[in-house]
Amino acid sequence: MGTRRHRAARLAGIAASAGIAFGLAAAAPAAAADTGWVQHDAAGVSIRVATDAAACPAVVVDGVATATVERAAPDAGFPQRVCSLAVPAGARAATLAGTALPLPDGKVDRIVVIGDTGCRIKGERAQACDDPAAWPFARIAAAAAALDPDLVVHVGDYLYRESPCPPDATGCAGSPHGDDAATWSADFFAPAAPLLAAAPWVMVRGNHEICERAGRGWTRFLGPWPWIGPCAVHEPAYRVDIGEPSLAVLDAAAAPDETVDPTILAALAPEISALSVEAQARPTWLAIHKPMYSIVRDDAGRGIGVSVTLAAAAAGQLPKALGLSLSGHVHQFQALAFTDGEPPQLVVGNSGTALDVDLPADLSGVTVGGLTVTRGLEVHDFGFLVLERAEGGGWDGRLLDPDGRPLATCTLDPGVLACSEAR
Repeated sequence: MGTRRHRAARLAGIAASAGIAFGLAAAAPAAAADTGWVQHDAAGVSIRVATDAAACPAVVVDGVATATVERAAPDAGFPQRVCSLAVPAGARAATLAGTALPLPDGKVDRIVVIGDTGCRIKGERAQACDDPAAWPFARIAAAAAALDPDLVVHVGDYLYRESPCPPDATGCAGSPHGDDAATWSADFFAPAAPLLAAAPWVMVRGNHEICERAGRGWTRFLGPWPWIGPCAVHEPAYRVDIGEPSLAVLDAAAAPDETVDPTILAALAPEISALSVEAQARPTWLAIHKPMYSIVRDDAGRGIGVSVTLAAAAAGQLPKALGLSLSGHVHQFQALAFTDGEPPQLVVGNSGTALDVDLPADLSGVTVGGLTVTRGLEVHDFGFLVLERAEGGGWDGRLLDPDGRPLATCTLDPGVLACSEAR
């Protein structure tokens, strides 16, 4: 394992970063009420801060107080000021109001992958957000933080509270809803606090963060590009340098699953073509919310397996050299290895949102999008994935439940994925 960061100092500051700046308590100027986190974005690594203060706070980087700059001013529904600071190359330590922030510290050896974390409230479909068994995201974040990861990858869909809690649903009474600061706090920032304090993040945009849904909050808080006000239908791809492999992040949030959108197709096709070239030059993983191929049944028993816009954009271009595709969208865990050298795929969409219809655990032999699954596993339980660098250049994976107990184990060697249920 690589050098572990100053975990005790960070975890001591969890309470200070647990969403207080989102109206849970009165804020002091540039003090512990500020909510700070670290994320990889299109420009490198940035520190983000949400604050109720009248001006952006300073962050101490390697002993020097450095001003953050305003990313987004307060507006209706979002009373916080969002500030940011590009982390200088080689920076070793940073604090916000005395609380350590988790800067990258070299080679990434342990990665936590989560996805589809919010609590679903839409129309009459209401998850019991107040029940940690029914919505376990806070438990997952705490268990994952305890493992002291080097990196967290969220494969998208952060905000699911789209409608008021129905009057007859007791498990979510009084919940906020809609794309505003209170809902982002309840659905993401407050439960994610221990994990935000534990490691830098890669934030992948999900279809719940498209402009018509939670795009305003996404763009203000988590978007990888500079905030310019309007929500972008498609955000350009970018690369995250974490050593080997490199991580290519693609925005497929607005790509329809069942029809081809020509505008999204025109944006994605050259990005996937460029990825095909780059992956042959250096080890690369893909991080994308929607899997190109997955195996799922909806409540009516219909099969939804191919994202046709993504399949059209790829048009056979996904390179044999691509080591892995990480995605979510399907509310289960799936590990899929395909025929014909198609890149192996891990779907981690089981980190809090109500699970999809169950499937057989063994998906081997299933055909989807003209491809046959040579070895496939589905796990219909809440949880998160931990990937750890193994001897010899491969990776070992553990799918853990919300309390950190094993559900499945995986091995990933170049182009070869094998997973099995924990015994």
